[in-house]
Amino acid sequence: MLFVKGLGLLILIAAIFFAPMFGLYYLMRFIFRSLNNNRTEKRADLKYAEMILSSKFVYYQKLNENDKTKFLKRLINFIDNKEFQGCGGIELTEEMIILISASAIQLTFGLDEFLLDHFSRIFIYPNVYYSRINKQYHKGETNLAGAIVLSWNHFLEGYTKPHDKVNLGLHEMAHALRFDKFKNYDYDYFFNTYFDKWQAIAKDEFKRTKEGSSPFFREYGGTNANEFFAVCVESFFESPAEFKKLHPEIYKHMCILLNQDPLANPFITDQNTPRISSNQNQPVSGNLLYASSSNAKSILSLIFAIGFWLWFSITNLKDGFSLDIILFSMAMLITGYFIMIRAFSKIHFYDNGIIVSSLIPDVLYKKNEFSYDEIVSIEFINEHGDDVSDTIKLTYLSNGKIRSRSFSDNFISNAVLRIADILQSKKIAVKLKSL
Repeated sequence: MLFVKGLGLLILIAAIFFAPMFGLYYLMRFIFRSLNNNRTEKRADLKYAEMILSSKFVYYQKLNENDKTKFLKRLINFIDNKEFQGCGGIELTEEMIILISASAIQLTFGLDEFLLDHFSRIFIYPNVYYSRINKQYHKGETNLAGAIVLSWNHFLEGYTKPHDKVNLGLHEMAHALRFDKFKNYDYDYFFNTYFDKWQAIAKDEFKRTKEGSSPFFREYGGTNANEFFAVCVESFFESPAEFKKLHPEIYKHMCILLNQDPLANPFITDQNTPRISSNQNQPVSGNLLYASSSNAKSILSLIFAIGFWLWFSITNLKDGFSLDIILFSMAMLITGYFIMIRAFSKIHFYDNGIIVSSLIPDVLYKKNEFSYDEIVSIEFINEHGDDVSDTIKLTYLSNGKIRSRSFSDNFISNAVLRIADILQSKKIAVKLKSL
């Protein structure tokens, strides 16, 4: 039993060493954020900010009292985490800082992460400015170096003309929200995961906008996918009724993506839980399009694991029960159970949804049927090796939370490419890795 004791001691040492490090990291992160939220010396006066927002920011005016308090706290936190700089001869005022920050809070109000951490500097020009980078005049820009640049006159125009679907502040903050993932650890996980789904839903309309044939979105949205998202954000807040009428699916998934609905009252969820209503009124049925398969390696591994467990138990139980033997046997059983779930669960793609079947009951996942409306993305991962299995990763939305499950498979490339095309036609984000 020296081996078992040595293994147990090694695991215990690893736990003792790593657990405090993780605990200390999250404790310091919590303390830092708490101090940030509760500092008394703010660069923006709370009462002054409330006065400005109450008189000049319609979005804030529509909030209930609890959400107004939340909005103000986020606003002050955002301001404390940014460096604002007036450029081109403009005199920077506290009102400018408050209103520009409010546009960021408006966009991210339904999300967990709202600071747009990577973008630490905000430059304000009085009007259009000349960019030395691309030798052109701009109204605003968001660059991956960590800066947001705005023309103050055009920022104000975005809010003084609230229904023209042009809002510079929201447009640039939308870019910052999208780009935050590429440069920063503390991006909003839900937004950046669900963005794949939203993009799949909006793909056809982006194509029409690019061709100049969209009846609703302005032509600039056809420049590229990032500009299209920013233009959709402007329309979402400035013309929500028309947006919903003309493009109900894109609008619905924009509500889920940003966790707010400008047409609802109140339009912010109290529990910060993204809204979704599943279209799955009927059981999953229809033609079987594709099914994953277990492989010989998984079966042989299972037989070997069962054989080893039986040999170990019978050999050591001759001397009677001991705590070491019991604990090790239990650990092997639990580990083997989860390995079996991973190796022998199968995923079946049908015309109107997905069914997951398992060789043994799966205590971790109660849901085994999914409509395609609930599926965020599906990733096919080809490991390219005889000693490893291919993987299908299913990412889905359940009770407002992003969940994922993985399944072993033996890919046939042509079959995977065929099902990938079918899934994309059903507006599922499909990712093919090393196929």
